[in-house]
Amino acid sequence: MASLLLYPQLAIGHRNEAAPAAVESYALLAVAHHLKDKLQGNTLGSHVDAILHAILEVSSAHEEGSRASGRLAFVSEEELHLEQLRIAISAAERPRLQATKHVAKLLQVSRIDDAAIVSEGRRIVGVADRSMPAMIRAEFEDGQGDLYLREELVCCFRNGRYTALRRTADLRGVRQAIERCGVSGKTLAVAVENVITVARKQGHGCTLLIDLADFPRDLSGHHLESALDLTPDTNQRLASAMARIDGALQLDREGRLHSFGCLLDGPRVRETEDRSRGARYNSALRFSAQHHDSIVITVSEDGPVSVFHRGTLTHPVVLEWPEPTHMEMDPPTLERWLAV
Repeated sequence: MASLLLYPQLAIGHRNEAAPAAVESYALLAVAHHLKDKLQGNTLGSHVDAILHAILEVSSAHEEGSRASGRLAFVSEEELHLEQLRIAISAAERPRLQATKHVAKLLQVSRIDDAAIVSEGRRIVGVADRSMPAMIRAEFEDGQGDLYLREELVCCFRNGRYTALRRTADLRGVRQAIERCGVSGKTLAVAVENVITVARKQGHGCTLLIDLADFPRDLSGHHLESALDLTPDTNQRLASAMARIDGALQLDREGRLHSFGCLLDGPRVRETEDRSRGARYNSALRFSAQHHDSIVITVSEDGPVSVFHRGTLTHPVVLEWPEPTHMEMDPPTLERWLAV
């Protein structure tokens, strides 16, 4: 995570679901600066800006009802040898990298045939085996993915922007937060993790209510005639599909699903509400504050996961940034700085 981890304030989405566009652009600049610095003397360095913009455009594209999946590999012109390609496109007909929809369609080939689409930074030159070495590569999975420089993970991307957050949720922290609330059980943990993973992968938000009452409370939503056991994989997939519907999934401590599309709310909690986090976040906070025998988990469309208990955010841990101990009050002039 060399690039964005040097700039932790650019980890878009870990505190605000609607990150300002200006901060997002700084994340793009941070990634570009890192790659250009590492690619000095390589012809790919002059194409970094175009490559990074193309990756975001492709990740946002929808083709045949789905988002881009596959591998896009970038090889410098001096290192590209056509005999390495399984398929070489005629030089006069190579698609431009900026032809987003065309590139997204070509990626389907790499997904089906376990291959990689290859570019020299300007155009798509052909298809190669995934084992072919690449200076830069983007791994797409349903419109999100990871960006690598050689074998170094530089950053991730989702929803049209770069981020230092991994596209795969660190669900250990979620499980530990639930256990700290006095709840444990493999079936419940697996069910929760599966729903969160699917929601993040498909890029939609959702809410899960773990109802700790002796008898699940009667909420406004769609009630099941009998609780659904989420042990079978097929039932877990069904629950994940139900999570797309507005409202919360209601689970008991054994991991059984009782209701879906449930509306959650409660009295205002002035001390801890955060209007910038949106309705899903604050509704979960208010509900957990009113109902102490409940745990509410929210997944935002940007991917961050929050766990609430008794009106308190228990995951992630909110860090307070230390006050700066020194500030440069006499910065150098541009002339003096350039002379250094």
